[in-house]
Amino acid sequence: MQEPSLGEQIWEVLVTSLFDPAFLIKALVLLAVMPIIWPAMKLIWEELNAALAPEGGVFGRRERTAVPKRPPSEDPWISVPLASHRSRGGGGAFSQPAARRKAPSPARGRRPRR
Repeated sequence: MQEPSLGEQIWEVLVTSLFDPAFLIKALVLLAVMPIIWPAMKLIWEELNAALAPEGGVFGRRERTAVPKRPPSEDPWISVPLASHRSRGGGGAFSQPAARRKAPSPARGRRPRR
């Protein structure tokens, strides 16, 4: 008796696994939740691809463009106080020079912290 070839062995495993009841249940569950998962996955993919666009996208196929330089007031990663906030004064711990700031008075009946 001749032993089956590698192709025949692969075909046998593929056919037996496709008609396995556990595989069929998994495939049906996946098909049932696909209308819910697909739009979410599409949004995640588009956002990730847009975020990586300056470096060439997810797979690096797009034409690389230079990242535009923004002034510090428009850059989302740099916090620069606006002039209108500085001119108001007061309200913040650093709004007055250290010489003009009053030292907090200790509360009555309590010992100062060490």
